[in-house]
Amino acid sequence: MVWLPGIYCPEVADTTVTWPQTEAGTAADGVCVPGFMGTAIRQCTLNGNWLRPDSTCVRTSDRTYLKLKCFCACSLSCTELRALFFGRPLLHAEGLCQPENTVSESWTTAPANTNNVEGTCNDGYYVPEGSLPPTRSCLLNSTWSNVVNPCQRMSLALPTEAGFIPGGSRPHHAVHATRCTAAERFCKEDQNSNAQFEAAPAGSVRTGTCLPGFEATNGPPQRQCLLSGTWSPDLVGGAACTGTPAVPRCR
Repeated sequence: MVWLPGIYCPEVADTTVTWPQTEAGTAADGVCVPGFMGTAIRQCTLNGNWLRPDSTCVRTSDRTYLKLKCFCACSLSCTELRALFFGRPLLHAEGLCQPENTVSESWTTAPANTNNVEGTCNDGYYVPEGSLPPTRSCLLNSTWSNVVNPCQRMSLALPTEAGFIPGGSRPHHAVHATRCTAAERFCKEDQNSNAQFEAAPAGSVRTGTCLPGFEATNGPPQRQCLLSGTWSPDLVGGAACTGTPAVPRCR
C-alpha cells in the first residue's frame, strides 16, 4: 500500500452508496444507503481521484430478507431484518416482551418467541370456574399477541331494601331492584376450615389464605361460591390448612 500524505479522495455519495474520505492509494469500504445492501469497494488513486467501484450495493426485497433469514438461521423476524438493512434501529433488540398491565390482567417479562405466557387477573377480575387462565404469546418481534381466555369482571352488588343493585354502587335516587341473577350474586368474605376467603362472584372458585398457625397441604385452600351466592361447606380439591392455631401468651 502506498500512502501519499495530504492527498485524499473526497467523500461522495450516489444513489446506492456513500463513500467516505479516503487516503490516496488505498481502497474504501462504502456504506449502503437505506434500501440497499451488499459489499461496496472503491479504489482511491495516488492523485486523489476515485476509480469506478469494484463492487457496489444492490436493492433488496422482502424475498431477499426471507432467504437471508433462512440461510443464516438467525432468530430475527423479517420486520427486524428489514429494520437492520434499512438502517433503522431495532425496537426490541433485547428480545424480550416488556411487563404490561391491561385493564383485566398483568403480564411479566417474557423471552421473544414464547407461547402460552400466563397472566394474573387484576383486582376486580377473576377466572370463571372451569375456564383456563389468561394466556398470550411473546412474538418474535418482542411484542405481545392478543389475550386468550381473558379474565372476567366481577359483578358485585350492594344490598338495598328491595334486593340488590347490580354494578357495585348506590345510585343517588331510589331504585326498585329486581331479583338478582346468578351473575349478580356473590359470596361474602368468610372463614372456613382454618382459611380466610375474600368475597367472590357466584359460580367462581376462590383461593383462600390459611389463618396464622396453619399451613396449606395438598395445594392452596379453595372454596366454591355457589350459584345461590352461598359458600360450599367444604374446601375443594382435597386441600386443607393444617396446624395449631396461635395462642396469645399471658404476660
